[in-house]
Amino acid sequence: MISTKGFSLIEALIALLVIAVGLMGIAALQAATIYRTHTATLQGLAAIEAQSMAAKIIANQAALAGYNTTDAVKVIPSSKCTTITLPCSPTDMANYDLSQWGTDLKSSLPQGKGQVACTTIPAQCTISVSWWQKRVSAATGGTPGSSGQILTYSLVIRP
Repeated sequence: MISTKGFSLIEALIALLVIAVGLMGIAALQAATIYRTHTATLQGLAAIEAQSMAAKIIANQAALAGYNTTDAVKVIPSSKCTTITLPCSPTDMANYDLSQWGTDLKSSLPQGKGQVACTTIPAQCTISVSWWQKRVSAATGGTPGSSGQILTYSLVIRP
């Protein structure tokens, strides 16, 4: 006669193992979802910042060449555009817009930077927003690792 003592215990342990594997899968899925949501948020912020600069360029077309910059974060604003009493030329306004935009990029995106390249004939501007994005490592179960890459969002306008 075969003894069946402990058979229920083995069944319970197998069921526990199946549940544990399922819960680990759910946790990995949640971590990946959080990462993707964060990535989408940063991409959305970059698009908003590029559209913001596009609106400023369209509003100040007289200084189209004044918006050219390789890094808006490093632009020093003109003090003429900060008060009502001093006259602010279109070029000064472009400088002020770039400095404000650079400040916004620096505060809203990790290592955020902005570039603007405008041509007058034909009137066209390429607005680029760059930021640091951490990479997801499959070895760590989908959690962000310490390595990353610079991502760029570009927008071309014809004011």
